[in-house]
Amino acid sequence: MQPKLEYLTTGQGRKIAYRHNKGRAPTVVFLCGFRSDMTSTKATTLMDWCVSNDRDMLCFDYSGHGQSSGVFAEGSIGNWLEDAIAVFELLGEKEKILVGSSMGGWIAFLLALRKKLQVAGIITLACAADFVSDILIPALSAADRESLNHTGVTLIPSEYEDRPYAIGQTLLDDPGQFEILKGPIELDCPVDLIHGLEDRHIPWETSLKAIQRLTGSQSRLTLIKDASHRLSRPEDLEVITRLLTEMIDKTEYAV
Repeated sequence: MQPKLEYLTTGQGRKIAYRHNKGRAPTVVFLCGFRSDMTSTKATTLMDWCVSNDRDMLCFDYSGHGQSSGVFAEGSIGNWLEDAIAVFELLGEKEKILVGSSMGGWIAFLLALRKKLQVAGIITLACAADFVSDILIPALSAADRESLNHTGVTLIPSEYEDRPYAIGQTLLDDPGQFEILKGPIELDCPVDLIHGLEDRHIPWETSLKAIQRLTGSQSRLTLIKDASHRLSRPEDLEVITRLLTEMIDKTEYAV
């Protein structure tokens, strides 16, 4: 059973939807992917596991996603990081394990770099670090760029939805200040990166780059031979849950 839906208002006035299962520490914070939300298979599977095992967990929707306020096309990495920080601070001083899916993996690293003392570990699932600059912008066609110049938005086809979705200039303007793969990622907490070798959206080499940039942390990369970007098959979810259990056990042992 999923916890009740609640809302918080960020310092920027955005209304963020979240669900919080109160249980044993550390708190698992799930960070969704680009255009995903807390109804995704991975988010609900981990929440169900935490409920069943009396574990503290919080998941939420970024602004412009799911049941939070805002328009998706007006969003940006900076805005969504602000949303994540507001949710993080709602939990107080408890130690937290960040689980980030796709873009959520990027947000998890950015969040951990700003809140190092409260992050006990990170798990990324098909980490999409720097994807705006490295993947999204280079893929824009001349027609996309013309639409952005004239209207501030362009429509992008989606493999997961019947209709294309709109991205705005705000998303494309700010990624440079949030890129993490061009220098060291200075974190001391353990990091587990999981990526599928059949991922056609974010190459597995992105996770390899991230682990190569990590300094001073206990990190490992798990590659799943036949897994896609979603990592939502039962066997993928079993790997994710197992690694989360191991990280929780390490955190409790350290305490």
